[in-house]
Amino acid sequence: MKKILLVCIFVSVCSIIWAETSAELNEEMGFDLSSHSKISGVRTTRDIPDDGLLLIPDSGGDRIMAFYPDTGNLYDANFVPSDPTNLATPIAAALHPDGHSILVSDQIKDGLIEYDLNGIFSGWFAPAGGVNTAILDNVRGWGTKADGNILVTCASGANSDAIAEFDASGNFVGNFIPPNATIMDSPFDIIYRIHENDYLVSTSTSNAIHQYDASGAYLGNLVSSMHFPEQIAVASSGNILVAGFSTPSGCYEYTSTGVYVGYYDVVSGLRGVYELGNGNILVSNGSGVYEISRSNQLLSTKISDVNGRFIHFAPGGGVSVDDPQQHPQIKNFPNPMKDATTFSFAHMQVTGQTVQIYNTKGQLVNELSIAGDQRSVVWNGTGFDGNHVPNGIYLYKIETSDEVISNKLLLLR
Repeated sequence: MKKILLVCIFVSVCSIIWAETSAELNEEMGFDLSSHSKISGVRTTRDIPDDGLLLIPDSGGDRIMAFYPDTGNLYDANFVPSDPTNLATPIAAALHPDGHSILVSDQIKDGLIEYDLNGIFSGWFAPAGGVNTAILDNVRGWGTKADGNILVTCASGANSDAIAEFDASGNFVGNFIPPNATIMDSPFDIIYRIHENDYLVSTSTSNAIHQYDASGAYLGNLVSSMHFPEQIAVASSGNILVAGFSTPSGCYEYTSTGVYVGYYDVVSGLRGVYELGNGNILVSNGSGVYEISRSNQLLSTKISDVNGRFIHFAPGGGVSVDDPQQHPQIKNFPNPMKDATTFSFAHMQVTGQTVQIYNTKGQLVNELSIAGDQRSVVWNGTGFDGNHVPNGIYLYKIETSDEVISNKLLLLR
């Protein structure tokens, strides 16, 4: 009888281990078992609101959903409508660094796919020229380099365990972090931190958050021994939020230096994570998108029966790449900002002009001069007196001879 009992226990344990291992393998390789049949539905709006949106791929429906950044409430389930022809397992959707289009990384398609701001397929973006598994294979997350280039995780193939770098046109310019499975094994996400001037990479096999300097040199592990971390996000406090996929799964929080702060597991199997404007946390998994609190409460389900992936903020006020007018515009990145943000100018004659920054009371808090052939200018979040201005929403604008171009930014320290 004891032998039978032991055998039953052994089989049960093996079944549990196999189930988790199988789920991790599917996640590693992008084998999404959800239906990939085209979801009926069209996009209901055609603009990114001034306050921006959160973009979350639904890898089961091969589409991009949009949510409000303050509350996490659903804005449009078909921001980029279902497109199984060009998407297979979309992981991360965010604005191109120039703000003119949306780039979507796809784990099965092995690259970045571009859509205009109307959600219409524009074409293959990177690697330029089409699929090239010698450069990208088993793509997960992507991020923006400090100089505006694009960094993409590569987990398989000839360039396995590398961070590939591309210019603004999708041309491969080399590896920012070369293949190094002994340290960075199976990268999932990469982010740049302005204040620290470093890069963090999550890895699903080496099970850590690795830290690299501005040149891509390895500094060490910010967080070690974390089982299958996926997306990394920076909170308004500067803390790090990490989506943990495997047991013990949930949302992990650390200080900017990697000191443990908290663990919120009311929702498990996490892929995406983002701190909302209301201070709560938006998370995603293979079943939906949820708002949770740091007291480990499930506050609301934003959408269910979807296969949610990474969560990225898209600032408002962009212009589609196929816009024949190519309207003058001013944008800033990053937005929200913490310590500094860069204003860039597209299709504008700005020599001798100034960027004027106003608070919500209409008071001018700073003015930045544009000299020579400058196409961008940096604001460090200070007023005329050199002191830091308070957190909040700010309006910035440039007056040209023809019109006034303005936009909004959110400052969160």
